[in-house]
Amino acid sequence: MPAISITDAWMIRGALLVPLLAAMTECAPRTTVRQTIAQTVVSADPPPSMVVPAAFVAAVPAFDEGGRCATYPIGGGGHLVVLSFAGPGGAKRNVSMHYDASGRLTSYSDLRGALDPRVPGPLTSVSIGFDTRMASAMNEHTSEGTQGLLVAKPEDLLDLPNLGTPRRMMDTVKEKCGT
Repeated sequence: MPAISITDAWMIRGALLVPLLAAMTECAPRTTVRQTIAQTVVSADPPPSMVVPAAFVAAVPAFDEGGRCATYPIGGGGHLVVLSFAGPGGAKRNVSMHYDASGRLTSYSDLRGALDPRVPGPLTSVSIGFDTRMASAMNEHTSEGTQGLLVAKPEDLLDLPNLGTPRRMMDTVKEKCGT
């Protein structure tokens, strides 16, 4: 098993975020989850990017020149396949796909921008949980004009060019990394 660097750990964090959020939701009492959602909806109108996926503007645009593949074993017999890119201005991009022990794709993650937590800068993350039926896109350290959060169903995000077209990128990972 290869050693995991700080950058790899940061990248894996994004790939595991959607399953972690789903697990946390499952542990919470159902009434608490319903109350929180109702209070959030009543208290403020969400920005257009939370309602209309095509309105989301990534703080860090997608780039896909070159690429380096790595595979990491995950507990329970699954594995994580990561395709990493170096981009303009020192930006990095890690696209990861998590497979369970039976080889079924359970989640997709695309982290791009300032992936090293010690280096300040914008970060865009796209997470799709196929097993949880939850998906999100988020900008961290956003500048004016970039929307911060998008929450949707997986099928609503798969073919959006403003997110780097996740379905096309999944095909690229499969092709370049042999999964």
